Amino acid sequence: MQEVITLYNQNRLEIEKLLIETIRNNGQMMQSGEAEIKRLYSIFPSLELIYIADQSYNQTSPNIKRNSVDESSIGKDRTYLISKLEARDENVAISTPYISSATGEPCVTLMYSCGDQYFFFDFNITILLTLFGVLERHTIFNRVTKYYYLAIGVSLMSRFQVISAI
Repeated sequence: MQEVITLYNQNRLEIEKLLIETIRNNGQMMQSGEAEIKRLYSIFPSLELIYIADQSYNQTSPNIKRNSVDESSIGKDRTYLISKLEARDENVAISTPYISSATGEPCVTLMYSCGDQYFFFDFNITILLTLFGVLERHTIFNRVTKYYYLAIGVSLMSRFQVISAI
């Protein structure tokens, strides 16, 4: 996990520039409602979550995920997030990398101010780095390796139990 965050920090300026410019170029989507905002998922494969807050940082929208909508967060106070964001200009702020409580993956949050609303976008850092060609993901190899070591561990434990029983 730390390697992913280090790689992000090394490539932060380029990644942030892409995120900010793409959000700005698609700003019209933020004035058109939830269905239009969801189109951002087709633009950003790394996008995990979108939600909107008012000027007091109270969440006014559901949590809009790629394949679902969760309305339980409407009304939550998001003021605590502001201290974790670093302003990039008058309309955009981005967090430092953190581990998402929802996914357990490293991510960053981009806040975009549009009119009297704040739009929050959570991006998966691992996917961002993969798309930038900085990180290679070998999910099948990693799973096979994980199960291989699990099988070895179980085998060794069963042998240890047999020896200790003698």
